[in-house]
Amino acid sequence: MTKQRLADDLGRALLSWECEATSEGLRFSGSYSFPPDFPAFAGHFPDRAVLPAIVQLALVRQLAELALAKKLLTRACQRTKFRLVVGVDQLLAVQGQLRAQDNGWQADFSLSRQDEQVAAGRLFLEEQ
Repeated sequence: MTKQRLADDLGRALLSWECEATSEGLRFSGSYSFPPDFPAFAGHFPDRAVLPAIVQLALVRQLAELALAKKLLTRACQRTKFRLVVGVDQLLAVQGQLRAQDNGWQADFSLSRQDEQVAAGRLFLEEQ
């Protein structure tokens, strides 16, 4: 899967998003749903479709790009834990806080479904 194709597929899975300025930076959020034919499910896994962790991180980057109106690269990932599996047609909420740094952005994030935390962590992003 190419980077552009992943971005296109994530765009189709994105149901809504919003962003607001805070005293600490930018707060962003978005909702996603992944249909059975979502390409990242192919082969991951045949008997039970699971959204790969790398795709979950790409959701955070995508929302940060929308919030900043800039293309970003993920430089590093820190203190990130994946607690639950995300499957087909589950509504996934992504929330995050962007803070400017000398050489890019820090994004603290959490992903949840219903009231259960799926993943949380920190990404370091830089402009492309």
